[in-house]
Amino acid sequence: MYDKDNWPDLNTALENVKNGDANGIFTLADSYTNRKKNGDYLNTNEAFAVITTADKNIDWDGPDPGPSELKYDPPAGTPKIVTIGATGDIATQYKDAQTFTRQLGHAVLVTVQDRKHTTYPKGSTTKGCLDRTVNDYLTDLQVPVSPGDVNPVC
Repeated sequence: MYDKDNWPDLNTALENVKNGDANGIFTLADSYTNRKKNGDYLNTNEAFAVITTADKNIDWDGPDPGPSELKYDPPAGTPKIVTIGATGDIATQYKDAQTFTRQLGHAVLVTVQDRKHTTYPKGSTTKGCLDRTVNDYLTDLQVPVSPGDVNPVC
């Protein structure tokens, strides 16, 4: 429950559990675990575990996804990759977005001054700045720029 906007739903669901109705809490659990209506699950949680393992350089039984494999060596003329980091995201910390962008090399980090996790395309408190910035990149390969070496900020 990274987004405070969801806390009232959690509060209501917990109050309903106290009164014998668990439907709301199950709905929230299904949403959090990416359970589809047919009972299948997306592999988001498994992917998160593997990515976190790679990020933290923890030993695991799979192939070594070390940082050296993250280096991006694009063909000449290829636009930079745009990454996004929210300064107040407690799940994916901003410093990790900075590190990831630096590891990619041919990338630019858009800094979002927000506390939300997964700021695009959910809409953040940036009054459309982030959505416009990302949409311009996705549709026209327009890489966001700021004066000097400063990250673009929304």
